[in-house]
This record gives sequence, C-alpha cells and structure tokens, in this order.
Amino acid sequence: MIAKPLINFGYEVSYKVLDRGLIEYIGPYGISKELRKFTKLLSSLQSGQIYNYAFGIFVFLTLFITLVGNMTYLGNRLELILILPVIMYIISTTEKK
Repeated sequence: MIAKPLINFGYEVSYKVLDRGLIEYIGPYGISKELRKFTKLLSSLQSGQIYNYAFGIFVFLTLFITLVGNMTYLGNRLELILILPVIMYIISTTEKK
C-alpha cells in the first residue's frame, strides 16, 4: 500500500521529470542545442566579402587597443569590461533586414 505509490511517484518525478527532462535539457542535450545555435550564428556572419572582414577586424582591433590603452582607468571599473561582450552579443543577434 505504501511502497507501490512511492515507487510510482519516484518513477514519475525523479526519472521522467528530473532525469529525462530537466537534467538532459540543461546537460548534454541543452549544451549541444545551444552550441548548434551559436555556430549557425557564427556561420551567418560570413559573407565572403573581404571588406566586411576587414571592417570587423578594424572595429575589434580598435576596441581592443582602446581597452588595453585605458586598462588603468578600467581596472577599477570591472563592470565596463564585463558589459562590452553583452552589448556585442545583443548587436550580433539582432535580425538583419
């Protein structure tokens, strides 16, 4: 009377919901799904035109030199360094028209 409902509850909750649901989504399945989306994003940035690549290199090199040159100023302002990748991610994921 007590053991069978507990075993069924454990099977339904622990195995079906947690193990096959949440853990797989966060774990291997979720990581591979997010990695596939990220690689599609990266491949969509490739246009095959040299001037687009040169412009990207110029922009990121300018940002890098600016960050390195102002490292003493930015050293005490870690949030500025951490927010830059977030802004760049938002810009890169906006839909192209």
